[in-house]
Amino acid sequence: MNAAPRLTICATCGRQDLRITRCAGCKSVGYCSTAGPARKLGGLATRRNASASRGRRRPLRRRQSSWKHGKSTRKLPLARSRSAARAFPTRWLHFADRPETAEHRFRARMNLGEVLDYLRVDDEEADAILCECVATGHRAFGATRTFTIRAEQVLAVNLAKKGRPEQERARAMLTRIFAAYVNHFGPEHELTLFVLGHLADVHRRMGNFVKAEELIRQRLAAWRRTKGENDYKTIEARTNLVGCLLKQEDKCASARAEYAGLVPLAERVLGPEHRIVRYLRQPEYQALNRG
Repeated sequence: MNAAPRLTICATCGRQDLRITRCAGCKSVGYCSTAGPARKLGGLATRRNASASRGRRRPLRRRQSSWKHGKSTRKLPLARSRSAARAFPTRWLHFADRPETAEHRFRARMNLGEVLDYLRVDDEEADAILCECVATGHRAFGATRTFTIRAEQVLAVNLAKKGRPEQERARAMLTRIFAAYVNHFGPEHELTLFVLGHLADVHRRMGNFVKAEELIRQRLAAWRRTKGENDYKTIEARTNLVGCLLKQEDKCASARAEYAGLVPLAERVLGPEHRIVRYLRQPEYQALNRG
């Protein structure tokens, strides 16, 4: 017996349709989510749900993140391989002819630049696309809009992986973004803490280990208050703190105290094959137990 057709709900405009890859309302590609089985009544596909007849919409079910297996928890639809990344230029071309003030065009362009940077397909093209997105955001939406700030954050993370001049620029951008997020979301919001982690990483790459340690401890304390001791984000922040302390010769005792009990906790919560557990098993970390 053939399975019943499934309705999809566009995450952009909320339109319900039997289409899977493209919304018939806003023409967005790849942003439709499955809503559930449908049945035909009088030639029309309708939701098999009593609440639909009363005008209420069932809330979308978000996809659960699989952080226990070491996968990324980022919400953007980042590709996992070079072959999968071929879909993003196609999505961009779908919105390329729209005006630069169109939000869908801006998001598609930024996603393309982020994917190219993530997969290291073409660093120069990724830099050019992200710089163009930042300029477009300032010109079309303003410096305080979420789109512009998000584009600046992606560009700053990309610049942090380069040389010293680019890292100085990334540090200034992330400092400004962190202050904006603190004012808008609060000091313990997840987006704020993510930017704080990027800022600490920039200071670590630049050799400012004292400042990096201060920011990592601030982030770790916030994760402990909001997520608890056994959460993935708390364990990751503790791992970053141990790595930062090892870079400072006079902080070996503090690194040893922070490292104590971290590996058993990570193995119990994340599993023995998680990337963080494998990272903590490196010889330079295991030497802390013998010290």
